[in-house]
Amino acid sequence: MMYGGVTTDSNGCKYMVKSVEYFKLNDVYSEHKQVVQDMVDTAQEYNKTFVDSISDMFKKHSEELGSESIELDETEKERYLKRIFGIVDSSNEHNYPMSRFRRDIYESIKSIQNL
Repeated sequence: MMYGGVTTDSNGCKYMVKSVEYFKLNDVYSEHKQVVQDMVDTAQEYNKTFVDSISDMFKKHSEELGSESIELDETEKERYLKRIFGIVDSSNEHNYPMSRFRRDIYESIKSIQNL
């Protein structure tokens, strides 16, 4: 039996239905879906091609200025991507709701897109 977005057993156990209502699980699940959707949208907008083009832009611009070539190393790219995806430093995760969840989704997106 479905109760909102939460499945209960065939009897729709009264305690289960009350738990879903009390803990507002449908709202929580909806929020999780929205966070994932926002991150997927961001991943489509800021894909590997985009990140590589930014890196190339830094290199080209520094050469045009006649200065030493500036290339984004992997650490700088990672820092840039974390800002785009709203990933906070792991030592500060406890201050931000769903930060661990967002970090896990980010890591999945990175591996899928080979960022």
